Amino acid sequence: MAPIEGIDISHWQTRTPPLGTSLGFVFVRAVYGTTPDDRYAMHAANVLAAGKVLGAYAFGREADGAAQARAFLEVVGPGVKLLAL
Repeated sequence: MAPIEGIDISHWQTRTPPLGTSLGFVFVRAVYGTTPDDRYAMHAANVLAAGKVLGAYAFGREADGAAQARAFLEVVGPGVKLLAL
């Protein structure tokens, strides 16, 4: 079985990178600690529009884990198939 290729993106990418045919999934950072990623909604919408499997991730910090989980779930919207912390 061939490996499935994917990438991750965050606010560091000012534009969503090309989502060519070789990519099977894309993870988009939703939060950094409890701070929402200011480009999550744009990147997530572009991933879904390209027909890719959307994953969302939280970049955890040394802080209240429950607060970080709540912030993550508040940001993540419909269409997300994969979650990662």
